[in-house]
Amino acid sequence: MSSEDHSSYLDKLDVEGLQDVIRQCKKRIEMKKIESEKTKIAQRQHSFRQTIWKVVITGGPCGGKSTGMVSIREALMKKGFQVLVVPEAATLLLEGGGGSMLENADDEAIINFQIDLLYLQLSLEDRMVSIAQNSGKKTVILCDRGTMDGKAFCSEEMWQEIINRTGYDSDRLRDTRYDMVLHLVTAAEGAGEFYTTVNNKVRTETPEQAIEQDNKLKNAYVGHPHISVVDNENSFVVKMNRCIEIIFRLVGLEGSPGVYLKYRLEGTPADEDIPVPCTKNTVVIHILRGSTKKLVLRLYKRFNGSSEIWIYQQIIRENGVLISRVEERLTHAAYLMLLEQAEPLHKELVKKNVSFIYENQYFEIGSPSNGCGESFLYVEQENLAKKPVRLPPFLSKFKPVAVTDNPDYSSFSLSLVPTGTPISCPLDARHCNPIVL
Repeated sequence: MSSEDHSSYLDKLDVEGLQDVIRQCKKRIEMKKIESEKTKIAQRQHSFRQTIWKVVITGGPCGGKSTGMVSIREALMKKGFQVLVVPEAATLLLEGGGGSMLENADDEAIINFQIDLLYLQLSLEDRMVSIAQNSGKKTVILCDRGTMDGKAFCSEEMWQEIINRTGYDSDRLRDTRYDMVLHLVTAAEGAGEFYTTVNNKVRTETPEQAIEQDNKLKNAYVGHPHISVVDNENSFVVKMNRCIEIIFRLVGLEGSPGVYLKYRLEGTPADEDIPVPCTKNTVVIHILRGSTKKLVLRLYKRFNGSSEIWIYQQIIRENGVLISRVEERLTHAAYLMLLEQAEPLHKELVKKNVSFIYENQYFEIGSPSNGCGESFLYVEQENLAKKPVRLPPFLSKFKPVAVTDNPDYSSFSLSLVPTGTPISCPLDARHCNPIVL
C-alpha cells in the first residue's frame, strides 16, 4: 500500500470514527433529554400530590356504617393519617328536635327539612375540609352520609324542587365533593337474621323498607367515578376488612391494587337495553410523556352537565397483570399544567359512559367516539370480595369477551396515533412541531 493510499485509509477511519462518536453523543444527548423530561414530569406530579381525601360512607339501615367508620378510622390512624369524621347531619337535626316538623308533614314540610339538611351537610363538610387544610397533615375525611343521601328520602319531583330552590346541581353535588362513595348494604339484604332496629332509636324501617331504601341510596350516587358497594356475602369481619382495603387503595397505601376487569362488547347498548337506573357522562383520557406499556401516566377528565372532575392516574402492569394503580384528584389549573405534558404520539381518547349498579356491583359501559362499532364494559372489585363478577344478563346479546389482560385494548394501545398521521400537541400546535410517523 502506497503512502498516499495509507493516508486515505487513515482519513476514512478517522471519518468513520468521528461519525460513530457523533452518533454516540447524539444518543447520549437524547437520553439526557428523556431523563430531563421524566424528571420535570415527576416534579410536577409531586407538586400536585393529594393530601386530603373525602369519603362518603352510606347505605341502608343496619349496614354496619357506624362500626365501619370506627374500623376505618383506627386502621388509618395506625398508618399515620389524620382522620376527621363528619357526623350524620340528619341525626343531629332529628335528635335536636328538628324531627318535629316531619310529624304529619306534607310535601312542602319535607322539602324544607331536606333543604335545611343539605345546608347543614355542606357546612359540616366544608368546616372539616378547612380544618384538614389548616393542619397540613395527610387527612381522610369520613362523611357519615353525604349530600345525595337526601334524594333517597323524597320523591324525584321533591328532589328537583330542592335543587331548584337551593341553586345547586345534582351532578356537582355527587361527583365533585367526594373522592369515593362507600356503600354498605343493609343487613336486611343477605344477612336478615342480623337486621335490627334496637340499636338506633330513629330507625323504624321494616326489612323490606330497609332494602328499598338501600337501593334508592345506591342509585342516588350512580355516576360518581368511584363507588364501592360492600355486600353481606361474607362475614361481618370480612365486610369491615373489605372497607379498610378499599380506603387503603384510595389513599395509595401498600397492598392489593384491586381487580379491574374489562370486557369488549359487540356494538353499543342503547338506553332501552339497560333496564336499571343509570347515569351518562363523558370521559376524556390523555397519555402523558414518559409512558410505556408497563407504566402508563394519564390524565382523566370526566364531565356531565356542569359537573367536571380531573384525575391523574399512574398504572403499572407486568405481563398484562395489574401491579399498581394510583390516582389523585386535580384542580383545573393543575390539570391544564399536566396536559402540557400530553404525549403527541397518542391521541386523546373520548368515551361516552353509562354507569349503573347491578347486583351490588358497579358497572360502566364506555363507548369510544371513534366509531369502531364496539364498546367496553368495566368493573372494579377489591380482592377480599372473593366472588365471581356476575355480568348483567341484559348485556348477553352483546357477547361480552374478557380483554382485561389484552394489551391491544389498553388505553395506551387504543390511543396510539396511526403510522403516517401528522400530529401535534393537543393544546396548541405552536408548542411543538408537527410530526409524521
